[in-house]
Amino acid sequence: MAKRVFERRDGLLLDRYEDPPGQKRTYQGPASRLGESPEQARNLAAIAGEEGVAPFTGVLALMDDRSPELLESLLQGLAAGNSAAPNALLRFLDDPRVRPALVAAAAIAPVSSLANFTQAVGIAGGVGACKVLLTRLEEIAAAPDVMVDDDFFNDLAGSLASTACALLRLDRDSEPAAKALVRLFDHPCAFNRRSAIREAADALDPRSSTRAMEILRSALDRQIDNARDDEFISAGPALVHTMPDPFLARCEKILEGNDPLARDSVLSHVSQLDSPKALALAVRGFSRFS
Repeated sequence: MAKRVFERRDGLLLDRYEDPPGQKRTYQGPASRLGESPEQARNLAAIAGEEGVAPFTGVLALMDDRSPELLESLLQGLAAGNSAAPNALLRFLDDPRVRPALVAAAAIAPVSSLANFTQAVGIAGGVGACKVLLTRLEEIAAAPDVMVDDDFFNDLAGSLASTACALLRLDRDSEPAAKALVRLFDHPCAFNRRSAIREAADALDPRSSTRAMEILRSALDRQIDNARDDEFISAGPALVHTMPDPFLARCEKILEGNDPLARDSVLSHVSQLDSPKALALAVRGFSRFS
């Protein structure tokens, strides 16, 4: 079979292909990884907010860049509201301007793109980080449309979940953040429900006994028993480590069912656990369906 030729655009390499089930996909990566020019000047201008290349394209094209020029463009882009800038700035946390700039940007970012800003603040921390995250959390939680259904994804609910996780990363005792996540377990939009359950599982610290962690643990325990298979499986990569015993009990039920995709997903998660119970369950599952 002949190798496909990369499409080159704005410092990116694009590979458009169709996977075996027939789904069209596109791989994007920086041209610099093949020793080609990343078109730095044009992408820096896009990141800083000038017309031309889309900001996210510029950030991706320069994802391996660590230059002072990129840092300056990212700071300019952040001030201009470029939602691609926050996570890209995490590679520059040694610069004393970055954390205050991220906190300031998260305080004023529009709700529609807030997740990118609060995620970065949750990783970077810094003076005022918890305060701004709590303020934005309370703002979104009070919005009248946060629990409204959507054909695909409710952006408000998504921003609430991301902001809650960011706050819990910095403050394991934040009850408002834990309650916000648990509230979203009942969201009418399936995508938002799955995301909230997965993010709560990620936020749960099994070593912590704070009230916030107990709220998450109790709610997740109920979800392990009652959530739809796809919702449970979505949180599997975290639950397998944070709540292994109830996780395995639900896995056993799924392995007795007739959904091959659900069984395959469960077996891949179970095989990550190093325990006699997990090993026995994996052996039974593989032997039954081999």
